Amino acid sequence: MSEKYYLLESDSSNYKQLELCTAEDRDYISSIIGKSCSNPKKLKAEWIVLEDEEDLPIPDVAYINSFIPVCSQRVYDFLLNTEYMNGNEFIPIKVEEENWYILNICTYYEKILNLRKSKISKYDDGEISWIFDFVFKKEIANESLFYLKEQPVSYFCTNTFVKLIEDNNIKGLNFVECK
Repeated sequence: MSEKYYLLESDSSNYKQLELCTAEDRDYISSIIGKSCSNPKKLKAEWIVLEDEEDLPIPDVAYINSFIPVCSQRVYDFLLNTEYMNGNEFIPIKVEEENWYILNICTYYEKILNLRKSKISKYDDGEISWIFDFVFKKEIANESLFYLKEQPVSYFCTNTFVKLIEDNNIKGLNFVECK
């Protein structure tokens, strides 16, 4: 396998994170994440300010609810017309009067994990409840940003995407190498 694959995570211990302003917005986001959204409603979010975290800096990529990536205008301008957005989209959101963009990763795959080698927790009925360690099969497709049908709240990228983010000093993401 020439590409390496990484789990995208929020760097929430070093940067501020976001929360949606209304329960209606939370329900709406839950219904559209991972699906193409041609006419999104107007959304608003605000920075979470916890007592021991008020001095944390604002990142270039923040997260809503720890699993929805939201990009600053700089990252949006940078990624908009790249191959990394093929099959994915940005959804506008106001963050305290600034324009930010939800990175809606719509590209997904199914049955590309080696389920015997991955660390998986299952419900009593055998359905997957959570995947902790991701081990991909060798025949994985070569997409830059994607999620898994088996765990749609986890996003993945290739080492070329990691290099792009690091080379351009984009802050707010952690990358966990998968096997």
